[in-house]
Amino acid sequence: MNQSGGEQASRVQLLSLLDRQIKAMEDVFSCLQAEREALESRDVDELMAIAERKNSTLLAADQVDQQRRGLTGSSQIAGQESQDPEIRERNRKIRQLAESCREINDANGSMIRWQSRRVDNTLRLLRGGRGEAVVYGPKGMPGQKTNAQTLLTSA
Repeated sequence: MNQSGGEQASRVQLLSLLDRQIKAMEDVFSCLQAEREALESRDVDELMAIAERKNSTLLAADQVDQQRRGLTGSSQIAGQESQDPEIRERNRKIRQLAESCREINDANGSMIRWQSRRVDNTLRLLRGGRGEAVVYGPKGMPGQKTNAQTLLTSA
């Protein structure tokens, strides 16, 4: 591939942005893993610290992505992206990281929802309400709700 000086400079700039985007996505993934560990150990202080760090890493990743999209908007760069093996490999790595981040974020969200329901049910039981425990049948399908008993009648 014979490139002019301008095309080579654009390619170098794009490769640099892609490397920065990969680093930013790795930072986001690292935060999500740390969030997972804090959720599992129910470490509220750690969760708060991670939430701040996660927000800043997401912002940094978004800023690099915006810069890359601004650069790749030119037809000259768009052509290089499809032909250049280094650019294709970096784009593949970014897609892979984005998918990994989505998967762990979904799992973390499920864990948060489950823990929230558990706390809500416990509070409801302690306040004399009915719990939402469901009995599952032999095929794994929800059956009838169990009869809840009041555990605490006065506070």
